[in-house]
Amino acid sequence: MRILLLFILFSTSLNAQNSWRIVPNAPWDLRIEDVSFINATTGFLEASDSIYKTNDGGNTWFGVGAFPPGYVRSIEFINDSVGFIGTLDQPTLPAALFKTTDGGTSWININNLLTNPPAHGICGIAHFNNLVIAVGSVISESNVYFSNDAGSTWSYISLASFANCLIDVYILDSLTWMIAGKSNAAPANRACIIRTNDGGLTWNKVASASVAGTYCWKIFMQTNGIGVASVEDFGDASIFKTTDNGNTWTEMNINATGAADIGAISILNDTLVFTGAQHNTGNYYSRDGGLNWSVNFVGSNMNRMVIPDGITPLCVGETVYKWSSSTGLVKHQTPKDSHILNVYPTIVKTTLNVAIELLSSTTVLLTLLNTEGKVVRNIDFAKHQKGKLKFEVSVDDLPSGNYILQLITNEQNFGRKIIVE
Repeated sequence: MRILLLFILFSTSLNAQNSWRIVPNAPWDLRIEDVSFINATTGFLEASDSIYKTNDGGNTWFGVGAFPPGYVRSIEFINDSVGFIGTLDQPTLPAALFKTTDGGTSWININNLLTNPPAHGICGIAHFNNLVIAVGSVISESNVYFSNDAGSTWSYISLASFANCLIDVYILDSLTWMIAGKSNAAPANRACIIRTNDGGLTWNKVASASVAGTYCWKIFMQTNGIGVASVEDFGDASIFKTTDNGNTWTEMNINATGAADIGAISILNDTLVFTGAQHNTGNYYSRDGGLNWSVNFVGSNMNRMVIPDGITPLCVGETVYKWSSSTGLVKHQTPKDSHILNVYPTIVKTTLNVAIELLSSTTVLLTLLNTEGKVVRNIDFAKHQKGKLKFEVSVDDLPSGNYILQLITNEQNFGRKIIVE
């Protein structure tokens, strides 16, 4: 007992000195969307149309091949040779699922193998042995594609009755899958987790956020049944937490100043929870399992966390970050450009003016929601080139009350609260 207590004290002291630090030679991008490790040391990611690999747990990265032009949202390797990438649609590039069999050197579009191939993208991919599941996307899509033979043949399920977008997938075993997204059934238009225990034959919603206009973004599970999931919000941020392998989930608020719009998430040693700003600089952490939170402004656009060796969390965002006390890694804060959304007036009687400046070509979904999350105005849903957009939205026929103007792009989600008098 004394030796165990000393070990716990040493581990706690060591973690107290740790921080998210930049891996010096890692690639940079506006946001590295995903990272995939096949074991404790070997992992892959995509940045700026190139595939990078690590053989030392993420401390060093080297290029292994190019990727065809496209907006890469998800990446998953099942071994050192076979991997998959999901892309989002762009004004001149359709969404697609890609496969490599040579370790990322070359890629083939496999949409021809899919029933009802993705119109807007593949936001999440996971595997369990030779089972591969791809889901998506955040832009109004509820498709689930799964293969039991490492991607040679595929089956298709629509979860449109449960969700109007799917973002992440976690596989517990060959029959038990959990998918994160936004609900399409009451209570609608809010972060949710959908679960199957029979390989996709039947589904149940096992988590639902309390706030409309939210998204469940990423799921992270430990082998002991404790897990967390990030809830992207436009106001106060929150997470889902489970202690029974995802059968039930509890929503917990992140009570740190400025916490919102979170993406990446992980949990270490049952009590140390991390989550990162998805479209900004900063990360949030809790040392008591999610009850109380602190903020640290290291790391930008943090979108996926993994713990390949079970000890050292790693995160991808604007670059690669590791939770470490190593002086070989550096602390750094970087700025981030984003699309711009202006709404005026915020207290409106007849016409709401919306001005958007897109800093890159993207897909735009612009809607007006009531407080229950129901869409009361479909304003725009189209692919747009870089530039400025303006909309005039008539609201004089709407009941007085609070509403949310929601802008979703491939890169970011925005929300602005307005009042109709």
